[in-house]
Amino acid sequence: MNTKITYRYRDASNNKAEGAAVLRGTADSAVLISFIESLAPSGDPGIMGFFVPGQIGLPDLQDRFSAQTRAILQHLVDQEPVTTHAEVIDAAFSETGTDASWYPDDGPWHEVLEITSTPEMPTLQVTFAELTEVVGATSWDPDYRPTFDPETIAPPPKTVNHGLSW
Repeated sequence: MNTKITYRYRDASNNKAEGAAVLRGTADSAVLISFIESLAPSGDPGIMGFFVPGQIGLPDLQDRFSAQTRAILQHLVDQEPVTTHAEVIDAAFSETGTDASWYPDDGPWHEVLEITSTPEMPTLQVTFAELTEVVGATSWDPDYRPTFDPETIAPPPKTVNHGLSW
């Protein structure tokens, strides 16, 4: 058996993208408690805690909005016969507003949704205990930004102050 961590990114507009990592071996209760205690506190009893996956070797999820939106739209298009699928998808995608972009109020935080045992093959060649050691030694960076392709994720637009005041 292996350990699966399911986690989610939620931007300031409440768009969500989910992902998971499967680690080698199982997690005993002491390691699980240590992992949870090393997360940034959520203040919500329904959320285990927050973390920044890119700081600990897990994939950041901010760039998955585009792929998830396209998959949903493709499913909708497949339900109805249309003339040109690509045009419908592109038009709908450009209007969804869920393509990944950085906005000043978006942050790097992801929430842990679930930690379970699974027969699935590992997606990372580390154990849960090894990852827990890394998490415990990490100082979470609230200003962290993933290094995605600039066309997928753009930094916040720069503002230029020309000495104008309102």
